[in-house]
Amino acid sequence: MPLNIRIKSLAFIGALLGIIEWSPQLKKAIFNGINPFIPVNQDQFNLEMSLLFYRPPQIDPTVSASLIKEYGENNRYYQQIWDIVNFMMQFL
Repeated sequence: MPLNIRIKSLAFIGALLGIIEWSPQLKKAIFNGINPFIPVNQDQFNLEMSLLFYRPPQIDPTVSASLIKEYGENNRYYQQIWDIVNFMMQFL
């Protein structure tokens, strides 16, 4: 029996690197020392959502605050992963 499911939003996370060039918005953030994929405040989190989603979903402020807190607590780990990915891009 088919289910009636409506998809409200969709994001492709973990797409292959190098498929398309970074958007001007992402380049500007990186140039300004902000990695929107490791957000440390609400503005950076909102930027991350706008880069990941065509129409970003509404996220409860307590949920986004919790996610931002987790990014902060594990920032060193996330930054190491980011650095490894960018290092590998030099060889691809």
